[in-house]
Amino acid sequence: MFRLTAVVAITVGALGVSSCTSAPADPLARVRRAADVMGATALASLRYEATGSHFALGQSPRPDAPWPRFDVPSLTVEIDYASSAMSLDLTRTGVEPPRGGGGQPLAGPERRVEFVSGAFAWALHGDHPVPEPAVAAERAVQIWMSPHGFLKGALAHDTTVEEHDDGRATVRYTVLGTHVLTGTIDAADHVERVDTTIASPVLGDMPVVSVYDGYETFAGVRMPTRIRQAMGGFPVWDLAVTGVTPQAAVSIVAPPDVASAAPPVPLVELDEVEEGVHYVTGGSHHSVVIEFGDHMAIVEAPLDEARAEAVIAAVRAAIPGKAIRYVINTHPHFDHAGGLRTFVAEGAIVVTHEINRPFYERAWAAPRTLAPDRLSETPRAPEFITVDDWHEFTDRRRLIEVHHLAGNAHHDGLLMVWMPRERILIQADAYTPGPAALAPPARANPFSVNLFEHIHRLAWPVDVILPLHGHAATYDDLVRAVGR
Repeated sequence: MFRLTAVVAITVGALGVSSCTSAPADPLARVRRAADVMGATALASLRYEATGSHFALGQSPRPDAPWPRFDVPSLTVEIDYASSAMSLDLTRTGVEPPRGGGGQPLAGPERRVEFVSGAFAWALHGDHPVPEPAVAAERAVQIWMSPHGFLKGALAHDTTVEEHDDGRATVRYTVLGTHVLTGTIDAADHVERVDTTIASPVLGDMPVVSVYDGYETFAGVRMPTRIRQAMGGFPVWDLAVTGVTPQAAVSIVAPPDVASAAPPVPLVELDEVEEGVHYVTGGSHHSVVIEFGDHMAIVEAPLDEARAEAVIAAVRAAIPGKAIRYVINTHPHFDHAGGLRTFVAEGAIVVTHEINRPFYERAWAAPRTLAPDRLSETPRAPEFITVDDWHEFTDRRRLIEVHHLAGNAHHDGLLMVWMPRERILIQADAYTPGPAALAPPARANPFSVNLFEHIHRLAWPVDVILPLHGHAATYDDLVRAVGR
């Protein structure tokens, strides 16, 4: 049971409200009280340190399994509420045995430093800042989802407050024009939970839930000592807060190269490695176009709609007059499946392992109000061809075989494409060749060992490997990488 306290009209920096005669004199009284109790009212900045677990979103070892976990021995978060800026400095280590994606297996501790300041997002690669505009809104929302940021946001937006009989209150407002935040203030006037949604090319309007508990006082500011967050229904953070510095000296300003960076344009390059076989590169994730007599198959539709549309345009320009009949999906990790819906909108049939189809059907039925795509604007039912062990596509011109890479711990439904006449193998994430001068790892990647064992068992005379990351390689390169 609850009672509606008020709907409040309020703008940043203004304290006037509009209310009806039944509303209390200060309809945001509960929010103001919580802000005072938690020390949020005068809080301009905050730094906290934590340890715990991080989980790689969209990189599960099988559909609908939790995202894979990494240990976090060190995490430092800094927030400047006045300038809507935040930084995150994370060190993570792998968990044995490696299962799923997210960069596994790690060679050792791995550091990630990322930022948002206003409309700009970036990360450090070494000492070099690299713009990451695609995640700017998501990171900005995380500021509002923090316990103190949520209360500050409630005092700066059109907000509703619903008082409950158990002493809790539900607070709701919208940030960045489209992201609705719903939070709960408990009977002790602590923020205990904040919910919202963010846009995902795979899941659509993806739920994000943060839960805060174990509040303690640090220099007059109440701060949760345990922070948990889930995205897409599974945990992404489980942290124990070890230190808090209110009013920390925080300065987060977008570097000139980030602030002046032009909007990204997907780069697509086609290299015909064999007659009618085109390696599609130009970014971090690749595809392969395979021509048949009157149609084409494209192996992989990674990242998002922008990448998929750029690939489709480049392929049409280079190979006019042939329809894209099939899009072959190696596995449903988000970075490899984000463009699939765009190909479905083109009329392509999705070829994937049989365990992946139910996941796609559920995910693609979700609402897409935050970032509508072509398929949501012109709906059509996806068509699937599912693979168990292997499936053959052939006509008078071409023969390809789609095989299940069984037993690979990267994903239980991982597929690879074998072209027996051309002796070309196409695969993703089982083997990503590094620079030619780089020595093989001291410990062979178990995903690559699994691939090698499949090739050996099937007695494939592989000449060329086209990985969907990295660069083209030979079978001998794979042999050296696995130490055989």
